Amino acid sequence: MIGIVLCMCMALQVLAQPEPRERGKRNAPTQEKAPANPAPKQAAKPGSLAEEGRSLFPEATRTTRTGSGDSYWRIVIVSISGPEAKQTAEMALWKVQNVGMLPDAYLIQIEENTWRVCYGRYVGATDALAQADLRRIRAMKVGAETPYQNATLAPPDDDELPITSPFDLRSVRQSLPEDHARYTLAIAFYTRADLGTPSKEELAECRKLAEEAVAKLRRDGDQAFFYHGPNGSQVTIGVFGPNDHDPVKMPGIESPALKAARAKHPHYLLNGMGQRRTVNTTSGKQKIMIPSSLVEIPR
Repeated sequence: MIGIVLCMCMALQVLAQPEPRERGKRNAPTQEKAPANPAPKQAAKPGSLAEEGRSLFPEATRTTRTGSGDSYWRIVIVSISGPEAKQTAEMALWKVQNVGMLPDAYLIQIEENTWRVCYGRYVGATDALAQADLRRIRAMKVGAETPYQNATLAPPDDDELPITSPFDLRSVRQSLPEDHARYTLAIAFYTRADLGTPSKEELAECRKLAEEAVAKLRRDGDQAFFYHGPNGSQVTIGVFGPNDHDPVKMPGIESPALKAARAKHPHYLLNGMGQRRTVNTTSGKQKIMIPSSLVEIPR
């Protein structure tokens, strides 16, 4: 809805700069179809994210991409729906690129009247670069504000595989309206142990393990789903809407149901095992368990 972006622009009041008046003005969002980008590499070392990002997401990613049509995850800065969504999204993109310090942000069109301002292209939710970029973007300050604190990772739109199970996460959008089914809690990922590209046989095994995990969670009373991607399979819990998490109207506020899901499944597992990452704190570097993550349900 257009109201979403208007509220978003209020939250980004420090980005309130004059809009470009001419379509061809430098740095204005373009409408040219972007060429396909090469698959992103795994980040070798943390600490040089800007350089790595530029190498992974070249200038083409700044253009509008109509219909994602690829198999990559992305960070969603804001999603806009409504009859004037395209124009409002262009305005939001210009602000994010030129004032919000994310020049590599880009637009994608999800449906006829739904657009997203996004950043990055990643092989999965466990991609080290995706997690590092998400933390960095959420913590970014523009003036005294942190306008991207509610950015989320969104899975690719994958229409190639038929939906044959009610536990397939893609089926949720078909059975429930968006107002009730916008997010889900990602709690596990099955892929190769070295995070390399799995073979056809390995991918089939990952999908089998994810479906078995979902069946067990369902027997234990959880509303579990699987999502099969090109490099592995995600396991998620629950279906949540704006009443559970609304980054515009209720930033930082979550419903009791979402809090309960996080409490029951606090960690993000890789092949059934918890993962640790190193973070900087006021008392020095510490290792913490990677938490479960709220992500958008694919359309």
